[in-house]
Amino acid sequence: ELVVRSERLVSESARHIAKGILQQLKLDANDVGLKNLQYQLELVGLDPILLATHFAVSVSTILRRLGSLTDLNAGLVVCDRTGSLLFRKPTKGFTIPRFDAPCALLPLFDGLSNVGQISHGRVALAGRSEVEFEIFAVAEPVSKPSYNSAPLIQATMLAVPLSSGKASTLPRATEIGATCRVCPKEDCPARREPSILSSGF
Repeated sequence: ELVVRSERLVSESARHIAKGILQQLKLDANDVGLKNLQYQLELVGLDPILLATHFAVSVSTILRRLGSLTDLNAGLVVCDRTGSLLFRKPTKGFTIPRFDAPCALLPLFDGLSNVGQISHGRVALAGRSEVEFEIFAVAEPVSKPSYNSAPLIQATMLAVPLSSGKASTLPRATEIGATCRVCPKEDCPARREPSILSSGF
């Protein structure tokens, strides 16, 4: 009903995606209650693997539920096997474009070629090195097993604002941009188009 009544969902494809997101949120909420998640988070810290083990759910489920915690103030992005974005939840300093293609260096996309591998590190925004995020990302099958058919894959990435005290315990930050067109990073191997911020534009 929410999908049908929404004035923002004007196309059939948008309504289809929104319906899928709402169904997934309902399933996640049934598996992992936010109060229980908050309690376990205080016990073990921000460790999606330990949390997933405790609740007997997938890591991607935990990442999605962590993205729902207001106090964590995290950004969340989900894409399918083609790299098309299915869900985006921005947070201060971490914005995923609605229409332009996102930065190809996002750890979100790494998992598409390493299904099941859980990435953990930090990213910094190009031109704003003081803004850093701790990231967790994983790609996992979302379809039932079948013969002679590649599984449907979704990749999920959680981006948590990084405190200065924890930054020293993580690897050097990967510098990313919002999208090529407004990224100041020079000599980027993943650049698809010139930046309007460059002097030669």
